[in-house]
Amino acid sequence: MQIDWSWNGWNAISAMGQWASVLATTIGFMFVIKQQKQEKIAIENQTTAQVYEVGIEILKLFVDTPTLRPYFYSNQHPRLKNRKEAGSSPSQK
Repeated sequence: MQIDWSWNGWNAISAMGQWASVLATTIGFMFVIKQQKQEKIAIENQTTAQVYEVGIEILKLFVDTPTLRPYFYSNQHPRLKNRKEAGSSPSQK
């Protein structure tokens, strides 16, 4: 088999190169789309973990200071023994 080095042969090689670049671009976009989907899932998981973490901190607050629970759930004013339970500093009066 002999390769035709005429003008038509170069056109065929050029056309194959163009199709190869289209194929490579398409595969690249597919990888980018896959990566974006994975990143979206990772962000959703991270957000969920942070929400649970805040919930756990609130529950720890109720365990540490049970007098605050009615303030959050029964709309009652909390009965605090000192400012330390309220979390305020002495400068805040």
